[in-house]
Amino acid sequence: MELVHLSSLFKPYILKNVENLTALHFKPDAIVQFHFFGQKDDDEGIKRIVEGVLRKGQIGRYGVDRNYVQFQQEPSLSILNVEASQKMPVVEGAEISLRCIILGSNNIKVRWFKDRYPINIDQENRTWTTIIPQASKHHYTAILKISKVHHLDSGTFTCKATNWGIVREQKLEIEVISSPEISIFPLSLTIKEGDKAVITCLSKDISSRKVGYSWLKDGRILNPSKQPEHIEDIFPTGSRLIVHTVKKSAIYSCILTNFAGMTRADSSVMVLDKTRNIPTCLPEEYQDFEWNLTLANSDHIKYCGGGYKGIVRRHCSLRAKAAASWEEPDFSNCLSEEFLKIDKEFEKLKLGYLENNVSTIIATLRNFLETRIKMMHYREGAPIVDLLQKIDSYQQHYFVNHKQVMDTAEALLDIASFLLINSYIIHKQSYVIQLHQLILNHGFLRGSFSTPGTFQVFDRPAFVLQTGRVTKDGQHNLKFPDFPENLKDSSITTFERDKMQADNQRISSKHPWLTDELEVSYNTFLMSDFDHLNDSIVTTVVFYKNLSVFLPPRFLIRKGDHDIETQLCSSMMAVILKSRQQMTGFQLNDVKVKLSLKSKISIKIGVQNVSCAVVSFAEGKFKFHLDGCQQTQEGSYIVCICNQTGLFAALATVVNSARHTHGRFDVIVGIGCALCICLVLVTVLILLVFWRRIKGP
Repeated sequence: MELVHLSSLFKPYILKNVENLTALHFKPDAIVQFHFFGQKDDDEGIKRIVEGVLRKGQIGRYGVDRNYVQFQQEPSLSILNVEASQKMPVVEGAEISLRCIILGSNNIKVRWFKDRYPINIDQENRTWTTIIPQASKHHYTAILKISKVHHLDSGTFTCKATNWGIVREQKLEIEVISSPEISIFPLSLTIKEGDKAVITCLSKDISSRKVGYSWLKDGRILNPSKQPEHIEDIFPTGSRLIVHTVKKSAIYSCILTNFAGMTRADSSVMVLDKTRNIPTCLPEEYQDFEWNLTLANSDHIKYCGGGYKGIVRRHCSLRAKAAASWEEPDFSNCLSEEFLKIDKEFEKLKLGYLENNVSTIIATLRNFLETRIKMMHYREGAPIVDLLQKIDSYQQHYFVNHKQVMDTAEALLDIASFLLINSYIIHKQSYVIQLHQLILNHGFLRGSFSTPGTFQVFDRPAFVLQTGRVTKDGQHNLKFPDFPENLKDSSITTFERDKMQADNQRISSKHPWLTDELEVSYNTFLMSDFDHLNDSIVTTVVFYKNLSVFLPPRFLIRKGDHDIETQLCSSMMAVILKSRQQMTGFQLNDVKVKLSLKSKISIKIGVQNVSCAVVSFAEGKFKFHLDGCQQTQEGSYIVCICNQTGLFAALATVVNSARHTHGRFDVIVGIGCALCICLVLVTVLILLVFWRRIKGP
């Protein structure tokens, strides 16, 4: 049917003024469905209009079948009620369903909102929605089901229904309560045998909800009637445990229970034996904390305080000659108020509440880190690494588009560089490994969206990242950080080629530390997983400025039947290949990687050997392997030829002095054995001489 003005066609049959008359639905077999909106008592007037059309047999110049007409009356849209399947408050972890009961036609569309923001239903399979018709005609129930309620689900939920342009909405307040929060003082305590210990357990819940307290000693229920501990209540919400005479070390646990669940907090009591001289770390004031007497090889634990949430640990280490000394306080479990707000925003996004997006959260995190980094404590950056890991997993799971990758690129790399340059705020190999994986993952995302044949460069103070993809099968020889030679004759534009050359020149002048080179060669037809390769392979290369600050000055590597004492003598660099979201090039001889690493130390010829190593990550630590690479030395450069991708470095090795120690030990053992044999012979000789006297007559 061609477009016509329906008002003019129906004008002969309509007595009142009509506006916006439109054909909403054209069905098969030339059937047209008209919807008239009006008051309930207008139905007779509408029937007269249709009957007038039938009598005439046409609408304008369009014929009408007099024997085919259907009338259906539907109510106007309204929301009768919104209700929850459980009474408020709801316990965290429970399942809840929100039911929106609607009166309207079968064309109803429903969306759910929380605190005015739309809900992304397809998040983690945690929520789902459906619309179910009820037994009563024109009644429908829209259901929002949350399989596992989170405390961030507390808020105002809105059911918004739409039907033929009419919009209705109704709200419902949801309150979620969590297990009680608890504080225990002290978290750790070192005292002398026979002294008194007092442990206080308090609830942070100041509401009128009933709570109960119980105590454990070394994981077993404490019975004050049979044990020396005494328990007393503290008004209004607390409990105190008193040990008048402490005899043995123990871990006391306070368990706080309410109808929402149970929370446990531990207090470690270490006892000094009066009869033994046990090394301890003496009390001192350091970094605004009072650190008490602590037993060697144990931690003194305190609440962070000062606007932070969590606990800070300080380890007392046992040194040589039975002496103990304090290590740096570990703030990896201290969360600032500003960081908690950022983390909360991401948790909301992860739950499906679209108040924010990933790019905004990462930008906020970068600004927070940039302004706070010089004031941060030792290992305070650990929660930031964990948050980045969660964000990366979110992006990997809910595949992002090109715009989202571009929006997050600069801020994410800035954060990674901040953390690597300021090593004291993470200072743990497991966190460095996570950052390394994040940088590689982000490089792959950027490379997968790049123009085939082009390589992008992202430089930061801590590293230089280069990534791109090639689409042609066959042999590829890619050299980094220089412009890949084999791409000069490809189909990339002059502008793209000039930009890559300008980037390389800028990198060379901006980062004088970048003196290393890497060349990766592979033939797609010869790769072991050729059948599973996509139409393109993304190559990502990272040059790190100084990861050695996260490694010990010396470390042992097992080679053959002896240990090798090594030290890092070059910068570290990584290369990975990806296709179809999967790593490739891991099988031996799939690729050839040539590295030119400038030595950072003076190699003692004849004393020190140089080896090329591939790094694996086991149990959150760097582990160097000397297999899989061959090396030569060209002046101050160490050239490595490896048959796999990965993270690479050059090591200066010295035969472990333990070998000489073993030799000296063998001599000592031999002398001892000889002396023992001599003494045995002397003893036997004495027995023979005095045998008769010993035996008697």
